[in-house]
Amino acid sequence: MNRNTIANVHVAVCLAGIVLGMPARGTGAVAQEILGKATYTGLERERFMTKWLLLGPIPVGRDPSASSEEQEQKKAFENDPFSPEQFQDKVRIGDEEYGWTAFTSPGDTVDLTRPFGERTYVTAYAWACLDMAGESRTILGIGSDDAVKVWLNGKLLHENWAQRGGMPDSDLVPVTFRKGRNHLVLKIQNGAGAWTFSCRALGQTALIEKLVAAVQSGVLDRVEMLLAQGVDINGQAGPGLTALQAAKIAGRDEAVQFLLARGADPTIPMPAKERIVNWMFEHVIREGYPGAAVLVAQNGRLLYQNGYGYADIGNRVRITPQTKFRIGSITKQFTAAAILKLQEDGKLRVDDKLSRYYPDFPRGDEITLYHLLTHTSGLANYTDKPDFLKKVTTEAAPAEIVESIKKDQPDFGPGEKWEYCNSGYFLLGCIVEKVSGKSLEAFFRETFFDPLGMKYTGIHHWNRILDHEATGYSYLGGKVQRALDWDMSWAGGASALYSTVGDLYRWNEALFNRKVLTAASLEAACTPATLKDGKVAPAAGQGYGFGWIVGKLRGLKSIAHDGGLHGFVSYLMQLPDQKFTVVVLANNDPPIPELSVTEFARRIAQIYLYEKMEPQPSGLAGTGQKAK
Repeated sequence: MNRNTIANVHVAVCLAGIVLGMPARGTGAVAQEILGKATYTGLERERFMTKWLLLGPIPVGRDPSASSEEQEQKKAFENDPFSPEQFQDKVRIGDEEYGWTAFTSPGDTVDLTRPFGERTYVTAYAWACLDMAGESRTILGIGSDDAVKVWLNGKLLHENWAQRGGMPDSDLVPVTFRKGRNHLVLKIQNGAGAWTFSCRALGQTALIEKLVAAVQSGVLDRVEMLLAQGVDINGQAGPGLTALQAAKIAGRDEAVQFLLARGADPTIPMPAKERIVNWMFEHVIREGYPGAAVLVAQNGRLLYQNGYGYADIGNRVRITPQTKFRIGSITKQFTAAAILKLQEDGKLRVDDKLSRYYPDFPRGDEITLYHLLTHTSGLANYTDKPDFLKKVTTEAAPAEIVESIKKDQPDFGPGEKWEYCNSGYFLLGCIVEKVSGKSLEAFFRETFFDPLGMKYTGIHHWNRILDHEATGYSYLGGKVQRALDWDMSWAGGASALYSTVGDLYRWNEALFNRKVLTAASLEAACTPATLKDGKVAPAAGQGYGFGWIVGKLRGLKSIAHDGGLHGFVSYLMQLPDQKFTVVVLANNDPPIPELSVTEFARRIAQIYLYEKMEPQPSGLAGTGQKAK
């Protein structure tokens, strides 16, 4: 059956006559019995729908080896292999027979691996009935991992081909429920990894928040759709933030004019900055969730700091600014600073060959410390090895990791490309030890931590108990669970440190006030790397120095770095010309829905400095969705 045929029969798709509100051939007692298990009387706004009938899992293609191909997945997404004659209690698709199964999710997000197991490159259909006392117009918030289609009463309303995580309310779908029985059908197609979806009717509070989010992102078609559905243009989210104010903070000048032309009130007072920051975190970190700590400072003065969520859920220990987090790759700037301190002392040079420290290292006469510092060495990334995660929970011997790195085939020649590489920074940590005659931990403490008063920072050891330490969690399949617990001996100079928001602020203050490195060393560290051809190395659209990402945030110079490992994500940013620091540390990765420490840090900087920043464009069709 081709797609046009499917469209002509509407969504005979899954439910044939039942979807269209007519008696269905073959719907006997069994079908009527399970139908009641996925039926809602009325619709409670804001509450996620957790009762569904499910059908699947249906493989993307007959050939498993081809199922991972994007074109094969798109083809399966476009076609729905049902016809009215086929719908019964059991449905035959190809050589397989599938039955509808009632399922109630224990949480807001429906994890399809619960009824179907861990599956990749598969499709499932979800069906629910809604009995309405009268006609009702609303907007459904749909989240899906990955692609999704939505039908209501046989009409295809929405489709979004996507490869994404299951974030609630990612897609907004306007719907009109008729009086009486309504049939809602979702198709959720999974690529690799998690397989989830969520669905709810949004109330005014959530819709105003979506309006604010839409103008922040500059997606004017979504703004127009929300206003057309009756969302209050002057509605206030959280601390009293309007869509117009959010557009001004985000520098969305087109959105500002768009809203003013439609009656937005410019006289409503802007909420206090710290209240907006507080709402950002409280909005996404629910009770019982892990969370984050945040610190904001300017000109040597603290502007805001707070903690949200739990450092230890089981023992109900809350996160505070004093909570210690593993900071992942923010460690790299400390390792880079150690190399530069040794250079200042005349003990090494950044242009030294790797062979000076490891005479038998393959291509060691071509690779320099500069290449290691800037991720231009070409070395393979040891943390990407297929067996890495199988070993990472047990203690490692650094010498064995070095030997393993030596054996890996390089990805490219030194200086030819830029590619993020933990191997280079692990080697740099070992070189600090070789040159200084001290452990990396001792060198860091004597050179940086003690002189700067960083009492709550150090290299993480599994057998040392830390006060106020955050436990790492992962958000998977719609629920929070303990994360894979790395033994940080595997991380070394690449990412072995723990710290607090306060200590990282002290580091930034000392660093950018020339109390750590000389002006010449700091300038070298913050100069984007160049390749053999003399061009600046592209590093995720920005420049990369020695352990720092150098770029701009809406016209303001930014020097920053993120960090991440199972259970932890971090971001440390300095806007040096404004002497402005933001630190966000979180104990969840994969993160809880809507929490991005990088995005939050950048939004916080805009809240405080938006009047000094360049505008950014707004546009249409920013979601990649096709509305039907």
